[in-house]
Amino acid sequence: MARNLSADVTWAPFLAIYPTEDPHLRAVLQPFEVCWSEAVEYPTDNEASVSSKVGKAIKSNRNFKNAHHDLLIPVKRKATHTLEFIAVQCCHGLLKNASQLSKSCQDKTRKPRKGRKGAQGRKPQKKEHRDMANVLLQICSTCEDGRQNFKCSSSWARRQQEKRYSLMSCRCIIAQMDVLQLL
Repeated sequence: MARNLSADVTWAPFLAIYPTEDPHLRAVLQPFEVCWSEAVEYPTDNEASVSSKVGKAIKSNRNFKNAHHDLLIPVKRKATHTLEFIAVQCCHGLLKNASQLSKSCQDKTRKPRKGRKGAQGRKPQKKEHRDMANVLLQICSTCEDGRQNFKCSSSWARRQQEKRYSLMSCRCIIAQMDVLQLL
């Protein structure tokens, strides 16, 4: 808006919307711009995933009790202008550790479906989904922005080091919303 553009064409740096002081979260969010001119969508037929078509609205999977990712934030990479989603895992209470994140397959494009028994009564093998190249944010009311302590050899430590994972504080988001409302 400060650039005198209409909201539907304005892509703003993510850090202008969420100006965190944490160096890790800044490094994760810095490559992206956001535009939420179409507000929030609540899919009803199918759960939204990181492989869904990216638009200009945050996708909330609140209509799906066991959704793989709670929110999908549409972003554009500054360097390549590629549109993609940042996946968001919201925790109400305690932070998920590496084991819980792996068990819920948060690093996958989709949650593997539990198969039905086949004709011979055998359980089919789980369909594996590819690793998610997208960034994953874990938003939690009991954490601060930034890095999570993972074992150095874990896949989650590697994902975090590659700037594809970070924590985001629920308290900081709420504080930022209060500031925006004052403006």
